[in-house]
Amino acid sequence: MPLDLSYEVDLWGRVRRANESARALADAAAAAYQTVAPGVQADVAQVYFQIRSLSVERAIVSHSVETRRAALDLVQTRFSGGASGELDVLRAEAELAAAESDVLTIDQRQAQLRHALAVLCGQLPEGFFVFDSNQSPGVTTPAILSGSPRIC
Repeated sequence: MPLDLSYEVDLWGRVRRANESARALADAAAAAYQTVAPGVQADVAQVYFQIRSLSVERAIVSHSVETRRAALDLVQTRFSGGASGELDVLRAEAELAAAESDVLTIDQRQAQLRHALAVLCGQLPEGFFVFDSNQSPGVTTPAILSGSPRIC
């Protein structure tokens, strides 16, 4: 078996300085991580709570849509009976359409925030889920909110 050993005499400290430099770079990278991590954790928490507040807002607006739909039915019944004018029907239809548009806007904003949260957590948006009051409680939530030392 051939054996090849080499040894370099470090007369001027080149190897020692290279090791010290590598350690210093590693320490700098760790310090940079420690500097950036709280900001990322704050962003994760902020986006998560925005998603949760939009869930509440969506529930309220969805209830408003149902109420406006019932009001439209009532106004249409009154219009067909001659008790109200066409302007009332048009106004009720416009209010219903505006409320339905608000639901779609909220859904779009939630999807954007979920994607942002997935990116902040270093995951693909397609497979990332955030607990929602309409979902079962077994889905993923950011670990930062449960006191975990990891960011997500």
